[in-house]
Amino acid sequence: MSNVYFIYGDDEYAIQKQINTIVAKIDASYDEIKLDMDDNNIGDLIEELRTIPFLSEKKVIYVTNISSIDDKSDYYDDFLNAINTFNDTNIAIFLADAKLKSDSTIFKDLKKYAVCYSFTNNGTSLEELLQEILKDNDFQMAKDAKDELISRVDNAKELISELDKLLMYKYEEKQINKNDVTLLVSKNLDLNVFDLVTAVVEKNKKKAIEIYNDLQVANVSATYLLGLLLSKFQEIFDVKVLIQGGYSQDLIASIFKVKSGRAYYMMKNANMLNMNLVKQKLEELTKLEYDIKSGRQEQSLGLELFILK
Repeated sequence: MSNVYFIYGDDEYAIQKQINTIVAKIDASYDEIKLDMDDNNIGDLIEELRTIPFLSEKKVIYVTNISSIDDKSDYYDDFLNAINTFNDTNIAIFLADAKLKSDSTIFKDLKKYAVCYSFTNNGTSLEELLQEILKDNDFQMAKDAKDELISRVDNAKELISELDKLLMYKYEEKQINKNDVTLLVSKNLDLNVFDLVTAVVEKNKKKAIEIYNDLQVANVSATYLLGLLLSKFQEIFDVKVLIQGGYSQDLIASIFKVKSGRAYYMMKNANMLNMNLVKQKLEELTKLEYDIKSGRQEQSLGLELFILK
């Protein structure tokens, strides 16, 4: 059916561009309906597929987490009938990431009954994706701004979302600088924790308490923060050991099961800090965790004393 689409893969940007292309062809007002099949049942989906728009001329139905569509359901045949007798006023877009198995029933049926698009990033890095989006939108971005943005996101989806905000904010100028990134893009929790680790190791008490207070405002509990600090100090220590052992970026990425770009920043972070001080603080944190669990120390106070030591 020409108005039923199946888009799958792991290239978030290419997928979004294809969605935009499909929607741009609608020459009328339309409603948007979003169905997450982890939260909705097959009956909800069938109803939306069969129901004509209420206030607009057309309706676009986005269906995600489609692996949860139960092909064993008594209503599965009704679902197939619904997409085969689809109302021309409706458009259905079924979305799946690369985890959806190609031998699953829903995959095979959508390949049979829908217009299909497959997009794979083939290992595209965040830096390459960023450059592609900037080029597509005729934007310029300073190198320090690119580095700052990349450091504040964890994956392609986050990069696309944050860059959308920046493109809208600087629509007239077509030029993004580091101050724009700092203003609009929040640091992720991992980066905040590394900043706290750095401040603690460097004995910058003023900076450490500022970051600690920011994390409290963000509702990060003392228990959770203690775990994050332990994890981050352990990660830095382990990476430093691997670097000293001559391990490459790709090998470190393989050991930690992360992408090469993430391993680059892990190595960069580890190289910034003194090995002996990292080891000392890791030992202090381990002892603090033991004291808290054994009731010798109240966790919030113990964490504050550690930060201010």
